[in-house]
Amino acid sequence: MPFLGTLTNYNKTHKTQIMEEQLMFEVIIGCTFLLWCVFGGILVKVEG
Repeated sequence: MPFLGTLTNYNKTHKTQIMEEQLMFEVIIGCTFLLWCVFGGILVKVEG
C-alpha cells in the first residue's frame, strides 16, 4: 500500500508545519510583549 504510506507521511509533515506556524506565532507575540514592556518602561522613566 504505497498510497497509505504517502498519506501518513503527508499527515506528519502537515502536523509539523502547523506546529511550526504556531511556534512562530507564539515567538512573535513574545517578542512584541517584550518590546512593549521595554518601551513602556523607557516611556515611564522619561515621563517620571
